[in-house]
Amino acid sequence: MSPSITEIKTSEALIDFGDYVSEVRTYLPSMNEDDAWIRSGIHIGEKYKPYISSYRLFGSQTPKIGRARIEVLLVKTQIGVSISDARPHCADFIRDHLIRTNTDAALVALVPSAGEGWRTFFVKSPVHDTVDIPNDILTHTCSGALKIHIKKTCGLSDAAVDGYFSFGYALFDDTVIKTKAKEIDKSLRYLKFCDIASGSGQMIHAMAGLIAKLRSDLNKYLGSHADRTEKNFTEQFILHSLYASDFDAGALEILKTILRMETDKKIDDESFVWGNVLTEDLFEGMLFDVIATNPPHMKQDEFSFIKEKLGSYGSFSHNTDLYCYYAERAFGLVIDGGGVGVLMSNRWMRSAYGVGLRRFLSQKNIAEIVDYANIPPVKGISTPLSIVIGSNDPPSENVSVTVVEDSDHENISLYVEEQAAMQTLSSQSEGGWVFDPEDTAALMNKITDMGVPLEEYVEGHIYRGILTGLNEAFAPDKATAESLINKDPFSANILKPFLSGRNVKRYSIPTIKKYLIFLPKGITDKTRGDLGPEEWLCSQYPAIAEHLSQHEQKASKRKDKGDYWWELRSCRYYEEFEKPKIICPTIVKHISATIDTNGLYSNDKTSIIASGDFYLLGLLNSSLMDFYMRRICTELLNEHYEVKPGNLARLPIKRISPTNSFHINLKTEIENGAMALSKLCSVSEAERDDKMKDEIIEAERAINRAVAKLYRLTTKEISLVENY
Repeated sequence: MSPSITEIKTSEALIDFGDYVSEVRTYLPSMNEDDAWIRSGIHIGEKYKPYISSYRLFGSQTPKIGRARIEVLLVKTQIGVSISDARPHCADFIRDHLIRTNTDAALVALVPSAGEGWRTFFVKSPVHDTVDIPNDILTHTCSGALKIHIKKTCGLSDAAVDGYFSFGYALFDDTVIKTKAKEIDKSLRYLKFCDIASGSGQMIHAMAGLIAKLRSDLNKYLGSHADRTEKNFTEQFILHSLYASDFDAGALEILKTILRMETDKKIDDESFVWGNVLTEDLFEGMLFDVIATNPPHMKQDEFSFIKEKLGSYGSFSHNTDLYCYYAERAFGLVIDGGGVGVLMSNRWMRSAYGVGLRRFLSQKNIAEIVDYANIPPVKGISTPLSIVIGSNDPPSENVSVTVVEDSDHENISLYVEEQAAMQTLSSQSEGGWVFDPEDTAALMNKITDMGVPLEEYVEGHIYRGILTGLNEAFAPDKATAESLINKDPFSANILKPFLSGRNVKRYSIPTIKKYLIFLPKGITDKTRGDLGPEEWLCSQYPAIAEHLSQHEQKASKRKDKGDYWWELRSCRYYEEFEKPKIICPTIVKHISATIDTNGLYSNDKTSIIASGDFYLLGLLNSSLMDFYMRRICTELLNEHYEVKPGNLARLPIKRISPTNSFHINLKTEIENGAMALSKLCSVSEAERDDKMKDEIIEAERAINRAVAKLYRLTTKEISLVENY
C-alpha cells in the first residue's frame, strides 16, 4: 500500500460501531460527532461502484487554530465483494475523497456488506505525500545533535560518546559509560527536544527510536527492569520530551494523530504548535536541549509574504532559500551547549544566496558537516543534501567533514566513521565552502595565488544575461520573429538574436533559435513625443504590439519590467551585448566559453564578459579552469555544475608581464590556439571530418599544456587536474 496509507487494525469479528467510535476518540479526542452523513449512489464514482456500496461520516476533528480537518469514515463493500478485494479500491476512493473535499486525512473502517470481519486504516491526503528520507540519514542527524547534549550534561569525552553511539559499540571500552550510566539515562529521560519543521514526523520518529535504543543499551548497567523497554522509552519521549511546530496545520494534526496511535497515553496538544516559527515566538521563550530538523525548501518568491519579517536574519538576502532561515532559527532555539542537527540542501555551501548562512555558521561551534556533493541520496529529491551538526558554543578551529562520493554506501554513519577528515572553516572563502583533500586544497591555493580574480582582470565587466520575466512573450522563436518582420519590417529594429545557455558551445558560433523583443525601460517615454504610451507602441511597431497584446495580463504582473508592461527591466549594461564579448552558459558539464562579435544578446542562463581577448577565452576553456570552477560552483546532477557571474569573477587569471618572454610566448600560444579553435569549431559538428576532429583535440591539448606551464603545475598536479 501507499506510504500515505497505514493499516491500523484487522478484526474477524462483527464491527460494533459504538466501540469503533470510542476507540477513535483516543486518537481524535476533540472529534465532532454532529458532523455526520451517509452517502451512496451518485457520491461514489463509477470506477468504485463495483466495490463500494456506501460510505458514512461518523465525525471530524479540526484544531482550535489553523486550517485542518481529519474525518472518521466507514466504507461498506458491495454485496459479494470481500474486504481483501475492496481494500486497494477503498484506499484510492478515500484519497480521491480527501482531495475533493480538501480534507487532510481520515480514519477509515472498511466493512463487508454483511457479516463479520473489518479493517481500519489511516489515510493521508495526497497533498501530504512526502519523500521518504532513508533512516540512516535521519538517525545520523539526530545522533550528532544528541551527542553534543550528552557530552555537555554528562561531562563525557568525544571518544566516550562516539563509542557509545558507534556501530562498533561491542568492541568499545565502556568503563566511562558504565560509571555514568544513571547520569546518561537521566539526560535522555528528561531531554527537551524540538523539530521546528516537523512535517510528516520522520525526524521525530528517528529521534524517538535512537533515544529508545540508547536507553535500552544502558540496561546492562542499570538492570533490565520490566519498565525499561524500548516501547516505554519511546512513549516517554513522545509524552514528556517532544515538542514540534509546522506552518502546515494539517501536517501537524496528522502527526499528532499518528503519535496517539502509537501510545495509549494522552498527548499534550500544547507541545505541538502551529504557526511560523521563523517570525513568531511559538514556544513563548522556551529553549530546547536538542533540535533536529529537515526544513522545507522554498524559493524566495514563494514566501515573499513574510520576507519583510526576515530582515533581521543573518541569512537574509533577496534570494535566500527558506531552509537557510530555518537552519539559523534552530540555533536560536537551543540552550547554550544544546545540540543542533539540520538536514538540508547542500546548495548553501557554494551558492551566492548561502553567504549569509555561511557567515552565521562560522560564528557557531560546528562539530560536523556531511556534504553529499553531487550525489542525490534520496529518490524524489533532485538536490544533493548536507547535514550540519553544531551548537552555540564558541567556534572551534576544526570541523569533521565528510564529502560523500560513493552512492552505494549502506549507512552514512559507518561511511562517516571511515571517511571523515578534519578541516578548518577559517580557511574557507566567503565565496563558498569547498572541502577538498589536502593535495586538491594545496593546488587550489596555488592557482589562486598565481593570478588575479577575473573580475579585477576585466575591471568588473562581468554580467548576467537578460531576464525578460516572460520568455513566451518577449523571446519568440525564429519563425515567429520572421513573421513579425514580414508583417512590419520596422519590427527588425527591435528584434535581437537571443541565445539561451544551451545554444552556447565551446569556441562555436551559436545557433540562433530565438529573438528578443528589445524594448528597454525608458524607450517609450523617450521616443513617443505627444503620443500616448500604447498609441506609440501600436503606431511604431504594430506587429510587435499585436503579438505582445496576447500576453498583456502576464506581462503586467512581472516584477522585472520597465515603465510599461511591454518594456524590459532597467539594466545598465544592455550596450555591452552589442560589443565583442565572451559568452558563458550557466549550466555546464565542463566550463564553456565562446567569443561573439555579432552583437548577439543572451538570456539569464548565460554570463557575458566584456572582452574579445582570445588569451582569456583559451584560459576559460582550459581543463585547469574547469578543475578550479568545479570546486567553487554549485554542483548539479549528472556531473553538471552551475556557473554564475559571481563564480566567474573568482577565477584566477594570470597577468602577463611585458618583460617576461617565457610568459609572453605561452600567452601567444594560448591566443593562437583559441583563435584556431574558434575557426575550427565554426564548422558544425555534423560537417566535421576526422581530420578536423583530431585538429580540435590537439589544439585543446596544446592550450592545456601551455596553461599548465603558465601556472607552473607539477606532473602530479597535472594528473590531479586531468583525472578529477
